[in-house]
Amino acid sequence: MTDGTLRSEAYIGRGQRLTRKIIIGKADAYLASGTRAKEKLLHHVEEFCNDRPAMLALMNGDAAEEAAAMKPLLKKAIKQGKIVAEDQITATLAINPGPGLVGIGILVDP
Repeated sequence: MTDGTLRSEAYIGRGQRLTRKIIIGKADAYLASGTRAKEKLLHHVEEFCNDRPAMLALMNGDAAEEAAAMKPLLKKAIKQGKIVAEDQITATLAINPGPGLVGIGILVDP
């Protein structure tokens, strides 16, 4: 899942998005590239967690500084969240948005 800023996400229909939510259930992942998209990313993550305990993965695509800057914001937004993984996103996921990609994986109520 993304915040809709990737071109490929624009072609996914409402039914497929709903199906993804049903299949994924308590887990989700968001990708963002660009300042505005990263602000939306935090909002999506906060809304998805909805004050529930969550395990988070903070990933980046050649954007370690941006991920490091987002870490305290993420901890503040998700009070019951615990960052369990921080690493570089694979080239396969980073190829569309390019460098500057930040991704957050979420598992709520672990």
